[in-house]
Amino acid sequence: MVQSFLQEGHPHTPVLLFSEQRLLENVRAFFTQLPVHQLYFPVKVNNHPGVLTVLKQAGLSFEIASFGELELLLALHIPASSIFFGNPIGVEEHIARAAQAGVRVFAVDTESELAKVERHAPGAEIYLRLDVSNRGAQWDLSEKFGCPLSEAVHMFQQAQELHLQSAGVSFHVGWNNMDLATWERAVQDALHVIEECRRAGVSLRFLNIGGGFPAHMVDSHAFLGEIARTINPVLMHVRSTYGMEIYAEPGSFLAADAGVVVTRVIDVVRRARRTWVYVDTGINQGFQWIMGGLEYAVISPTEEQPPLAEYVVSGPTCDSHDVFSPQAHLSQALKAGDFLLIYPAGAYIASAKTYNGFDYPETRVISL
Repeated sequence: MVQSFLQEGHPHTPVLLFSEQRLLENVRAFFTQLPVHQLYFPVKVNNHPGVLTVLKQAGLSFEIASFGELELLLALHIPASSIFFGNPIGVEEHIARAAQAGVRVFAVDTESELAKVERHAPGAEIYLRLDVSNRGAQWDLSEKFGCPLSEAVHMFQQAQELHLQSAGVSFHVGWNNMDLATWERAVQDALHVIEECRRAGVSLRFLNIGGGFPAHMVDSHAFLGEIARTINPVLMHVRSTYGMEIYAEPGSFLAADAGVVVTRVIDVVRRARRTWVYVDTGINQGFQWIMGGLEYAVISPTEEQPPLAEYVVSGPTCDSHDVFSPQAHLSQALKAGDFLLIYPAGAYIASAKTYNGFDYPETRVISL
């Protein structure tokens, strides 16, 4: 993919190249390893129409957090019936517009959200996002969202009083979580809630095991196999004993290693004891996750030949934090005009401009 691009006459950079083949390989791998009925792709992971179209044609459904994301899907003729509104704390107007467009399944984790859904999507289905451990996650999501397990039955009973349909439970173990014990504990917690709900007369039709499957700078397929061996017994029990469907929301697992950014070196400069490489894209162009502690590989598009040297790889902006890597090992002969790759770039990079469907604020100049 990269080599064919570079063989074009005067290839334009920076560019994010995305492999449809790898995306579909990841979809097949997920269905092979885990007994899921359906995958819901979170639009926040990659909102490019081409990527969403491939997933639509592969039979996947989608998860959104805003009306902005819903508009993207509707423009691609993706039916509202295959879309979950998965933001547990939704903007009220967005919930209303999603319901008007035909979305009927909404995530909640508080009574105030139940009231919003009841006001704007009467009779809709709700699923409860549970508060589970995120130990081992590279990006912890446990504090911002999640209904305590002890309150789950009460929440579903409140939903019934509001004439909402109790559909299922979900959880998220946090982004890029490689702790098998955390995965096992999460499905066991979900099973406990399902059992408590049945005893209370609340029937559920699905368990959504969310996302968080390791995919960033790891062997994603190998880790998926380990997770599958850990949680499949519980998932099969949920299917056979309670007749429930199993859903998942793998975002990074599907998209991360399917994308790579090709960038061009604009200068190589020696400063004090370090050599700086400046490239024609920066971390503010989709890689702001680096400021939260994430790392990306910076490599040559061809096999490196020794001798190698250590470089600081920086973007082109006038900001000191615009650094991809403080210790990239690349050819000593690296020079302006050469190409470098930033990887993996298939997840959260293309969608960073309007992340989760929320755009930058409007600017108004006011004369006082």
